[in-house]
Amino acid sequence: MRIAPSFLVLIITGLISVPTHAAKSYLCVVDQSTGFKFDARQKEWREVSFKADAKYLVIYEQIHKQWAWSVYSFAQRDVPIAVCHFHQGSPKFPIPTKDDHLKCDGFQEIFFLNLNLLKFLHTQYAGYWIDNVSTSTPLIQIGKCVKL
Repeated sequence: MRIAPSFLVLIITGLISVPTHAAKSYLCVVDQSTGFKFDARQKEWREVSFKADAKYLVIYEQIHKQWAWSVYSFAQRDVPIAVCHFHQGSPKFPIPTKDDHLKCDGFQEIFFLNLNLLKFLHTQYAGYWIDNVSTSTPLIQIGKCVKL
């Protein structure tokens, strides 16, 4: 069987154009976590530092016949907490945004991942603005990721 030269050029070009950061999954660990919590006794919101022990798995997977980046919390692994913008392409070549970062949206939360610096920012914005007294606590987490 003979392979056409144009086909070889296409394959080589595809391999060269794959970003060096194109991993299919990342493990992200929280370094710091801060936010606000409602103090029921004082009837006011207060700043609080949360325990920085959360971990997230960011994977490139097929969802409803389309490929997307999904963010899973180790605390809740059955459903993604956020899904990133959909990308055209195959699972072999996940294409990040042109700025080399992912922005993943979930229900009242956002997860940003810089694929070059391997740093992330996660925010949950439920609470405070929804009602006067809330059990939800707005928070911001920052941390680092490793390629898997």
